[in-house]
Amino acid sequence: MKLKGLFYFLLLFLVFAANAEPSAKQIAQRYMQHYSNANFQDMATLMDPNIRFEDLTFPVNQGGPAIYEGKTSLIGALEDFKQTSKLIRLGFEFESIYASENIVTFIGRVNSLYATSAENQTYQWQARQVSVIQVKNNLVISHSDYVDYANPSEKIIEKNER
Repeated sequence: MKLKGLFYFLLLFLVFAANAEPSAKQIAQRYMQHYSNANFQDMATLMDPNIRFEDLTFPVNQGGPAIYEGKTSLIGALEDFKQTSKLIRLGFEFESIYASENIVTFIGRVNSLYATSAENQTYQWQARQVSVIQVKNNLVISHSDYVDYANPSEKIIEKNER
């Protein structure tokens, strides 16, 4: 009889676990993985239609700050950036990720990689970065990037170094 009770308890646990909503942290991590890989269409599936993106640290002399309202506007800007800059990946490496309620903070580096006109070379741009993601109803409603644009590390990578 005890075995039967344990079985029903485990069955109930599995049913509830299977139907559990993903956490804000899990959603934000998936979103940032797509962002890191420059898979902006996949990233869009996790965005609220009215998402707000801002990078208030983006240099004024390059058109900053970068602020976009709405999924269509943001995805258009990201895809345009990918196309015009020949972006291969953003390559984030986050040393720290923490969540408080529905806000998830990522602290680390951007390690972006770009194609160049030379077939055997790529261009790498690295900088410290903090990203703050807010999730509501399982969608990202706000994304703020803070990048140390003033102190990047840049280099050309030969194909045999990759």
